[in-house]
Amino acid sequence: DDCTVMENKRNLMEQIKDNTLSDVPFGYHNYLITAKKYEALKVDINIQNTENIYQNISLVRKSPQKAFRKSLIFPGRGQSYAENKGKGLLMTGLHLGAGLLLYSNYTKYNNSIALKDEYYQKYQNATDLTSIATNHTEYETHVKAANDASGMVITFGATFAINWIYSAVDALLFSGL
Repeated sequence: DDCTVMENKRNLMEQIKDNTLSDVPFGYHNYLITAKKYEALKVDINIQNTENIYQNISLVRKSPQKAFRKSLIFPGRGQSYAENKGKGLLMTGLHLGAGLLLYSNYTKYNNSIALKDEYYQKYQNATDLTSIATNHTEYETHVKAANDASGMVITFGATFAINWIYSAVDALLFSGL
């Protein structure tokens, strides 16, 4: 009852009376039938004469299992499939944000490790007290920065994984399908 029939992005619902579409010109027509919580259906019909064409159409209900699979591929896709666009955008945004922060902190970690090693080598090779103190201070600064970045990598890595799992479980259990 709550379906939409489209042809070339043109809504035909006002032309349908008693489940009949009248005055269809000769030629090839492709229709898109959609309804909330159902898979879209494409129907191609070639009108060659003036006889009635009977087309029995049954839409297939969207499944939570398919929403689950879509969210396993990428968080938020299952929610979008289940027609919950806001939650889908939220899940996708959280996932991309966590991934970006994970990458950023991983880069900081690698840079800090390289600088830590560099200043440790300079510290070991230093001969005067000023160079020893300066290089040791820089070494400690980069050790702390590497430790902080590694903690953030763990945090955002866990957030990334948890959001992925939560998105899939949410799509399966709470999609409303």
